[in-house]
Amino acid sequence: MKHFSPEKLTEAYLAALFFLLPLGLHRAYFDITETKTAIFAVLALLYVLASLLLLLRERSGELPGAGTFAFLAFALLSILSSLLWGGGAAFLGADNRYQGVLVWSLYALSFLFCARRGRFGRAAQLAAMGALAAVSLLAVLQSFGLDPLSLWEGLRPQDRGRYLSTLGNVNFLGAYLALLLPLCAGLYCETGRRRLLPLLALSGCALLCGSDAGLAGAIGGLLLLYALCAPKGEERRRFGAALAVLGGSICVYAAALARFGVLQLSAAGRLAAHPAAAPLWAIPALLLCRMKRDVRRPWLVPLAVLALGVGTLLFASRCPRRIPPELRDYLVLSPSWGSDRGAIWLHTLDCFRSGGALRQLFGSGSGALAHYDLTHRLFADSVVDSAHNEYLHYLLTSGVLGLAAYLTALCSGLRRGVRRAPALTAAVFGCALQAAVNIAQCATTPLLLMLLAVLCGGNDPCAEGGKQI
Repeated sequence: MKHFSPEKLTEAYLAALFFLLPLGLHRAYFDITETKTAIFAVLALLYVLASLLLLLRERSGELPGAGTFAFLAFALLSILSSLLWGGGAAFLGADNRYQGVLVWSLYALSFLFCARRGRFGRAAQLAAMGALAAVSLLAVLQSFGLDPLSLWEGLRPQDRGRYLSTLGNVNFLGAYLALLLPLCAGLYCETGRRRLLPLLALSGCALLCGSDAGLAGAIGGLLLLYALCAPKGEERRRFGAALAVLGGSICVYAAALARFGVLQLSAAGRLAAHPAAAPLWAIPALLLCRMKRDVRRPWLVPLAVLALGVGTLLFASRCPRRIPPELRDYLVLSPSWGSDRGAIWLHTLDCFRSGGALRQLFGSGSGALAHYDLTHRLFADSVVDSAHNEYLHYLLTSGVLGLAAYLTALCSGLRRGVRRAPALTAAVFGCALQAAVNIAQCATTPLLLMLLAVLCGGNDPCAEGGKQI
């Protein structure tokens, strides 16, 4: 290890993680959560042990930044609350999607070392894009009834649309694409490598197979990427080209899926791929490619979209009968909103309030919601083990202090990455956005956290050839 630097070790770890974690399988979908957890645990443990050996050799190094300290505080609170109130089952956290004491300890240590010397360089980028290509291609093939890896064997026909590609749960696939699609688009805008455009088109098609949460997160990541690229003429034109490729591929894919596919698009997917929505893709793409003047207020577009979304929700809540029936499930907030997510959120808040002041401050630990649901059943046929909102779930498991620490780390990483790493920043933002209606788990959460660690670190996130993919 004499000539093996911490930077090279971290990039090797990130490359292995971004390639093996999305693609790793054992018994198809039947033990996919356990398999992803084992892959992450082995890779993280090896990385932490090697990093400790290098740290002993160096005996020096920079102190972590504020974002890293905030995340360590969040992880420590998750560990302590699980040890205090989670019982023996909290070590593995099977009732917390396998995010127990073991995984949180590995999250903390690997985050610390990634932030200390982390760079998402060329090897890591190639590994991430290679896995994205494989995941997206398999999802697209399955949408037309082709299953080359026989992953659907043994599943009921009605479950096939719920389990796709090598991520399994369709919402986990959506979380993965919300992270990797903006990353792919951002790398193209930064480097201009045209080989990324076919991959962007393929992952855009796969996005329509995934969840609506993933679609919303990817769109949010792309909006942030636009704001970061718009002031730079060349990157702005590349963003326009990427938008044109993405929109065109989605429209063509949706038409082919409607004619030959076996999966149905959701209402949000049909809206994004509708021929009438083509100008929403084409006109901005054309303007961005042809525009020669600098964009002075690039943040106005994301803010306008945000204002439009909030206004639409307020209008829908006051005038639900004026909303088209196919959009009411998205725009009218109620306990049944988002496949009963509204009811689950209220149930989680009841669990949070029942814990007392100490648990509200420091958290109730891993598995708290599952334990509460066993005595306060929300659904007769299933146990609710997740809030289906990562921030609400962290509020319950790590308390007010834990959630505040996590949000501090997230905001710190995004702030540091705005000027240094637009692609990584857009990816983290997109995944963090979809997390508001999704589940933290070991298939995609480690990828988000390691990118966040790189952004929180003091090094150039894409140094030493990182932009030469």
